[in-house]
Amino acid sequence: MLSGKLSNDNTIRLYKTDLDVAAGSKIDLTYNKLNSDDSKLQLGLILADDPETVVPVDVTDGSAGNGWKTASVDLSQYAGKKIATLGLIVKAGAD
Repeated sequence: MLSGKLSNDNTIRLYKTDLDVAAGSKIDLTYNKLNSDDSKLQLGLILADDPETVVPVDVTDGSAGNGWKTASVDLSQYAGKKIATLGLIVKAGAD
């Protein structure tokens, strides 16, 4: 669980992996955003061919709500690449 007031953006590396990305690859991300602030949740990818760079991928619906939501994140723009690490990026927003 991630909680608290954000003073800046944070990247959390979750899983080291070796995933091949195909044209129809997607990741489902389940989350529960309790506050209606302007913070934003992104998927953070580290690709095997550029291990020093975290690639932010927007989550389609990062709005607050009542209960858990699942967003499907399209990875087709990375087809032919290999994901070395999966993580989350929490963007602080202006609040």
